[in-house]
Amino acid sequence: MANLLLGLAVTVACTVIECAMLAFLGSSLRHRVNRVRAPGFLHDTALIAGALLVLLFGNLAQVWVWAWVLKLLGEFPTVLQAYYFALTSFTTLGYGDVVLSPGRAILGPLAAANGVLMFGLSTGVLIWVIGALTSFGRMRGLPPHDPGR
Repeated sequence: MANLLLGLAVTVACTVIECAMLAFLGSSLRHRVNRVRAPGFLHDTALIAGALLVLLFGNLAQVWVWAWVLKLLGEFPTVLQAYYFALTSFTTLGYGDVVLSPGRAILGPLAAANGVLMFGLSTGVLIWVIGALTSFGRMRGLPPHDPGR
């Protein structure tokens, strides 16, 4: 039961990181889009790439949280081994070449469930960013998919 509660606490911490990352991203995008008079291909590409990097680094930061917890619990001798396990769990890749001790095995599936939710949310946000840029172009009277803009 204690490991389940610990896993849920780590998931809550990761959720806070995800929410902070999304708030930062939303604020940054609103600021950038409102400042640009005539966005074009390069501007949109930079915004999408920037959003993707923020989302990626936010998710990798969450993996570090899992890795440090696993390292502090003594599950792995190095933080890099803990990170490897956390990353393969968080992405649901789970090779199975590195496993947790039987007493803490529940943490692996919890990390995987956490990762599915966070990567799913990140995917949704990336789609929202692309949709917002498309809508922004239409509001400015630009035709969709105009390579000359």
